[in-house]
Amino acid sequence: MTRTLVCLCLLPVLSFADDEKLWPQKGDVVYVPGELHTQVLAFMSFDPKFHSLEPCKPLRVEKWKGREANKRLRVLDPASSTMSKIAYDLCGDWSAVFYRSYDECAEALRKSPAQIVTEGRCQQLVKPPETNPEPAVAPPSPQ
Repeated sequence: MTRTLVCLCLLPVLSFADDEKLWPQKGDVVYVPGELHTQVLAFMSFDPKFHSLEPCKPLRVEKWKGREANKRLRVLDPASSTMSKIAYDLCGDWSAVFYRSYDECAEALRKSPAQIVTEGRCQQLVKPPETNPEPAVAPPSPQ
């Protein structure tokens, strides 16, 4: 009986510890070292306008759906007006290019900007090809 009570008491603590490791959460601010694009319908207009966001601008996480291979994350541009929040839907795994500060993002941008493609409303991160720094076969030695 005592062991069951101890286990039940520790269950919420253990699940909280798992949630704490996951970042970003709703409300967190992330920085992406790549340019994002989206379509925006202007207020009282049916003509879509295209909006792009420069790299390393702060984005607030609005929704996070799924943590598996088909992740979908919605981030908002906090600089957009209250009437029309500009949202970007990011699909797939973006964990490699999310940064917690502008300085980290700017450094990553200088080294290698993120390659992003837009498919409908979804932004996809293009994964760079795997590079092998060492040749698979050693070159023949000169004789």
